[in-house]
Amino acid sequence: MILNGKIYYEMEQFKSTSKYIYFISKFETSNEQFAGFVDDDGYEIEDYWIISGGIMPKSSIGWQYQAKYNILAPNDWDLSKQPYWIDSYSNFIYGPVTSICWFEAYAYTNWCECELPTYKQVKKLPKRKI
Repeated sequence: MILNGKIYYEMEQFKSTSKYIYFISKFETSNEQFAGFVDDDGYEIEDYWIISGGIMPKSSIGWQYQAKYNILAPNDWDLSKQPYWIDSYSNFIYGPVTSICWFEAYAYTNWCECELPTYKQVKKLPKRKI
């Protein structure tokens, strides 16, 4: 599914302990999805990196982290190659993006206009059989 120019895979609906309903993707964020964030200058737009909701005492810490380490893509991606993730551990289009930090995941979800799940939400997910 493509919504507002962003790729979404199957989502699963969950009821929270309150009356609210939330959705969590059935699959990890893929290389293809994260490449959309990279190609849309996600690492260059400060607003995506601002931490909201009192999660951290300094809302700009994500942007400062990105600038300090000059992060432009996941650690195992090479932006001079196509596809970027060809040398990464998970090197196929639908493989889960790897080698990103929490700040990158947070910025990505801001770009997607969604949120990272809370610890309580993750604990309620059904156990996956491996």
